[in-house]
Amino acid sequence: MPASPGALDTTITKHLTARYLLVLPQGYEKTGKKWPLVLFLHGSGERGSDLEILKRQGLAIAHPDRFAALAVISGGGNPVEVCRLKNVPVRIVHGRKDDVIPVSWAEELGRRLERCSGNVRVTIYPDVGHDAWTQTYADPAFFEWLLAQRRPGR
Repeated sequence: MPASPGALDTTITKHLTARYLLVLPQGYEKTGKKWPLVLFLHGSGERGSDLEILKRQGLAIAHPDRFAALAVISGGGNPVEVCRLKNVPVRIVHGRKDDVIPVSWAEELGRRLERCSGNVRVTIYPDVGHDAWTQTYADPAFFEWLLAQRRPGR
């Protein structure tokens, strides 16, 4: 019997419970000050329901206007669409000896973002493997840069 194309047009509703880890600065409730939101989009090693895994590691290309800055640490991305981030300050950090995510991915993302006049800085740690986040998160200058970023008009 030959197949014939069709379309299903329906709404599916599903109840979802998503656990998260919220870390607030000391004195957060008492200051009345506005604080920036740092959203940590973890890698595959932190997936699942154990929030303790997120604590070990420290602390979006479809809608770049939603973010003030982006830090890609030991990760990769879609090099074809990276120019969508050209107006977002980006820091790319990777270990030269990474045997999980090739360092060439970070280098290529950086090159492509530079070609489209993006605001990007690439840091490759020469003697580091996949864990480039420990050295990055230990650097106060990284957090100073991150927290200094603002979305336009904010």
